[in-house]
Amino acid sequence: MPLPLDWAASAIGAGLDSVEDIAVTPYSHVARLRAAGKTYYLKKTPPALFIEAKILQLLSVDCAGMIPALVAEDAATRCFILQPCGDETLRSFFKNGFNSETFLKSITVSTAIQKSTVPRLADFESAGVADWRLARLPVLLEELLADEGTCRKWEIDVAALGGSIALLRQLCDALAAYNIPDALNHSDLQDNNMVIDHASGHVAIIDWGEVTIGNPLLPLVACASKAAGRYGLAPDSQGFADLQRCVLGGWDVPENEHGRAWSIATPLADIYYVFTLLELIKRSEGDFPGWGPRIRDGFARFLQNALKAQL
Repeated sequence: MPLPLDWAASAIGAGLDSVEDIAVTPYSHVARLRAAGKTYYLKKTPPALFIEAKILQLLSVDCAGMIPALVAEDAATRCFILQPCGDETLRSFFKNGFNSETFLKSITVSTAIQKSTVPRLADFESAGVADWRLARLPVLLEELLADEGTCRKWEIDVAALGGSIALLRQLCDALAAYNIPDALNHSDLQDNNMVIDHASGHVAIIDWGEVTIGNPLLPLVACASKAAGRYGLAPDSQGFADLQRCVLGGWDVPENEHGRAWSIATPLADIYYVFTLLELIKRSEGDFPGWGPRIRDGFARFLQNALKAQL
């Protein structure tokens, strides 16, 4: 994905002093630019992921400071320029030790962004964001299992997953009973897409090319569960309890229901995670030969946690 550096310089209004590749993947090419003493990020995406520029425009109405600011975009080259919104990712920041307060702050910021989108979901749907509301999840699974080529490629256990569709519907109905409004969801919410400003301690959320509309607990629980595993937060630890309280309390789930709600949301977050992997593969330019175990392990976790859920 060659980058249009002449366009970038023109959009910024200054010559480029330096260009440094940050990430080159099948789903994006990101470079850090220095121009006139300022830093910018230039990002190029496949056609199906260029939606990120529109999402940032829509979010900027209510979420300035919580997301990167969009400087310019060029639909012809599928590129856009962003201002930085932090100094380093939380994944990098936590290399010196996990900081629970900072991570909880990132969950609070993510929840605030989600809540800001609740009254404006029609705008995001018009922009092309996919409908992954709870009632759609069993349909998505049925459609996947009917796709013989995809199931064969990733060695998906069609029989086991086909037998779980009724249970998946029960889980969706049980979570829907908490009456949590649907929101715009970041489909890759994790500490590599959370950045911290060292001076202020402020956390912002980046990388908005993968988004869906649905129950807001699913990306939050997926993110929290991955963080708990990465940073060694045992299920019976205070750190895990604080994380659970931040996620569920942010959407007004009664505290006496936290255990049950978490057990229901966990398998749904598992299958949501696998769907996001498959969707990213579909929208990207390239193959992902090492992702088979991730897909199969995600479905295995869904099946295991679905059987343990407190329905």
